[in-house]
Amino acid sequence: MAGSIRGLPKLLLLSAIASFSLHAVADSSKQLGMRVDGRQLDREALQAERKAYHDWLVSERVVAARSNALIVQASKEQVSAVDDAPRQLPEIVGFSQDVAVDVAFRDVSLSRLRGNPQKLAVGAVEATADGGYVYTAEIASPGAIGLRVQFAGFRLPAGAALYLYTEEGQVFGPYAGRGPLGTGEFDSHTLAGETITLQLRQTGPASQRALRDTQFQIVGLGHIRPRFMAGECGYNADCVVNAACQSSPSVRGAKDAVAHMLFRSGGFYYICSGGLINDTDAANSLPLFLTANHCISRARDASSLENFFQFAASGCNDTDLCEASYATLRATFPRTLGASIVSTGTSADYTLLRLAEPAPDDSAFLGWNAAPVAFTSGVDLFRISHPGGAPQSYSEHAVDASAPTCTGWPRGNRIYSRDVVGATEGGSSGSPVVNSSGEIVGQLSGACGTNLNDDCDRVNNATVDGAFAAYFGAVEQFLDPGSGPGCTPTGPAESDCSDGVDNDCDGDTDASDVDCATGGLPPGSPCQVNADCASNHCKGKPGQKICK
Repeated sequence: MAGSIRGLPKLLLLSAIASFSLHAVADSSKQLGMRVDGRQLDREALQAERKAYHDWLVSERVVAARSNALIVQASKEQVSAVDDAPRQLPEIVGFSQDVAVDVAFRDVSLSRLRGNPQKLAVGAVEATADGGYVYTAEIASPGAIGLRVQFAGFRLPAGAALYLYTEEGQVFGPYAGRGPLGTGEFDSHTLAGETITLQLRQTGPASQRALRDTQFQIVGLGHIRPRFMAGECGYNADCVVNAACQSSPSVRGAKDAVAHMLFRSGGFYYICSGGLINDTDAANSLPLFLTANHCISRARDASSLENFFQFAASGCNDTDLCEASYATLRATFPRTLGASIVSTGTSADYTLLRLAEPAPDDSAFLGWNAAPVAFTSGVDLFRISHPGGAPQSYSEHAVDASAPTCTGWPRGNRIYSRDVVGATEGGSSGSPVVNSSGEIVGQLSGACGTNLNDDCDRVNNATVDGAFAAYFGAVEQFLDPGSGPGCTPTGPAESDCSDGVDNDCDGDTDASDVDCATGGLPPGSPCQVNADCASNHCKGKPGQKICK
């Protein structure tokens, strides 16, 4: 008798979305091993750089902005929609609040700003000693444990950049030009707490035209609820296993490949898991990332994706992840922001993404194997995931080819297995499942059984993964593009403006690319980001960078 599916309402909602055919002919013998990034992540250097940015930003903050803050109050209904939500796939952790703030300086006179801060509808702007200007705005949403700012119409001239920071020292940016996705629309990184500071800096000497050309809209504010930290604070089922306590050599690479995902879909924020996946083009610095279709299936959702990598407990008895504040918890873990959909399908519940930023140093890119395993009982499977948003958790499974199947999840398109060690929960969705060689053979869809309220019931419930073998024909061209002609992007923007290469594969090369055309400052000019400079190289300490 068929069982029930955890998360069915969400999955049914997505069933009408067009997907790639799974009937393409693919070579089931194909496989590719894992690739490891040889760069070492220097967390101390990263923290030191962030501190330098924070000290500089605080020193230039416009004091007058404090009396002109943007405060967005959440309604009881919004809070209840998250805090009181039933278990679901994907797991809900926050909501989006509509905001309509147009930040523009068309009516501001640069000459009159010297010694005379001017308030805008939100925040205030004043001149700086170098002939530029700084704009500061405080943003708050009481009750949030984290905030994400949603931007539209983002357009900054050369020499201008925007930053977000907190009093506790967390800082993100610079966001410049048309934003990190190059579209003028993006969700910022997540900052801890219910109050953050937005600051825009234009290096001097600035012109009235640069002031006029600086504009963006704040169209929403992501309000992240305490539920985002539920997994870190002991709310996981007793059978969930901390990966620092027990794991297998088969997931050694997965620990450096799997990410805790936070993204916006409609009016809410959700969490899932996913992982970096290897392809045959090792020179491509924009990595591929695998997750579930029921997590992300739309371009807008993908663009909001924030990945937290290497989020793991330092030891088996580590309790700091719960006791520490959110700022301390997340500040040291590397992140990526933004993604685009490469391929997606509902039948085997997969989405292959292209991240908008290079993977963090020390990352691993998991190998894969197109051989089917769904009909072979006893095949051992292994997983790293983030159940309930918890640090890396470990689980082992064994394929059960006789397990009852759920409607819409036929065996073959899905892999049914029984938990052997550990378990998965909401937040684990999309996590890659690997074979004993550490090769991806699927990604988590959910569970099927008759006792889904008990995550530890491995007798009456089966764990279900979308089968990599079932959709390999749809993704083979991206994972194994071969050595034929074509353009391989090496960055989200033209990374070198004088190498004769179309680095971002947008059809424009070097000076013809808008990424290069927006800057053009000569060596020695003050700058904030590489795109400000004709050489595309902006170097130095925060607040003291110059074009090289």
